Parts: sequence; structure tokens; C-alpha cells
Amino acid sequence: ALSVGSDSNGSGIVALLEIARLFSLLYSNPKTRGRYNLLFGLTSGGPYNYNGTQKWLRSFDQRLRESIDYAICLNSIGSWDNELWIHVSKPPENAYIKQIFEGLSNVAEELDLKVGLKHKKINISNPRVAWEHEQFSRLRVTAATLSELSVTPELLESTGGLFDTRQYVNETAIVRGVKLVAESLAVRSYDLLVYFNYIV
Repeated sequence: ALSVGSDSNGSGIVALLEIARLFSLLYSNPKTRGRYNLLFGLTSGGPYNYNGTQKWLRSFDQRLRESIDYAICLNSIGSWDNELWIHVSKPPENAYIKQIFEGLSNVAEELDLKVGLKHKKINISNPRVAWEHEQFSRLRVTAATLSELSVTPELLESTGGLFDTRQYVNETAIVRGVKLVAESLAVRSYDLLVYFNYIV
């Protein structure tokens, strides 16, 4: 009851664990295993320049990093109404960025939700990054951050504060976020043309 950070980024952690659970069930059976390997990472240090993500990525062999098609980072998805934002560093014309956006927006349309795309170049001279996906982009891994926030908050502002408690998080928003990401990953991994339903 005394903990804070329920939305930033407790909501992203809950969503990641649930998506990992769902795909674990599918991938544990060779008959329902998708054509892509999925790697789930839970790192610390979000308010500190996503330091945990940076160290985790740098611990990878370069060949492993180069084998990653793309990464999706989840940030503050626990109190949105009808629209989420996909933040990217690479131009929207990039083939993988198109795949991420089209995959999420097609599923969003089926779920009667909206996703918008925000492109912001990385300032290489500034060691501070605005979003977690920028740590991936600095190492030339295509990535995006899915968030209810349309713009990045200033350092420690509006996120993880004393009012970011359990009572301000909307469970329905998290469930919809899980469905959105899980179904878009399933469409890609199983070459599906339509989304599927499951009970969360």
C-alpha cells in the first residue's frame, strides 16, 4: 500500500510478465511454437537513464544484438483511455518501424483502440536518453517504446511520484495493452491475418 510507481513502470512490468506467460504456454509445445524466438527483459534503472537496459544490451555478443529484428519497450500503460503512442528513433519509413507500427495499429483497430507514432531523433552528443528504446537505438537495434505518454516527461517528473499508486492504475487499460502487444506479436510470429482472442 505504501509503494509508488504503479503506472511508471509497474504497469509495464505487469504487462511484460503476462505477455511472457502467454507465449511461454504457446512456445512450450512444439506444435504451437512461433517462427521467431522471443526474448523478454526486465531491467532496472529507468529513472537513471535506463542504465539497466544499457548494461544488459552491452553484455550481449554483437552477433546476438545484430540478430534482433526489433524490440518493444513498455512504459506507463496503466492509465490510458483510448490511445497509446509508439515512440521511435528511426524514421517511420524504416522497414522494421513500419512493421511495428502496422502490426500494432492493425490489432488496435480490431480492438477499437488507437495508436499514434512519434518520431524523435537521438541527440548523440547528449548522454541522457528520453525513452528506453533509445538505448537500443544507440547500439543499432531497431526499437520502439509503447506508452500512454505522448511526450517524454522531464527527469523524474510526472512519473513514479507519490501519487503514482495502485488506486490510480486502471486494470482494464493494462489488459488492453497486454492484448494489443501480445496479439501483434502473435500475428507476426504465426503469420496470422487476423487477431485471436484469449482470456487474461
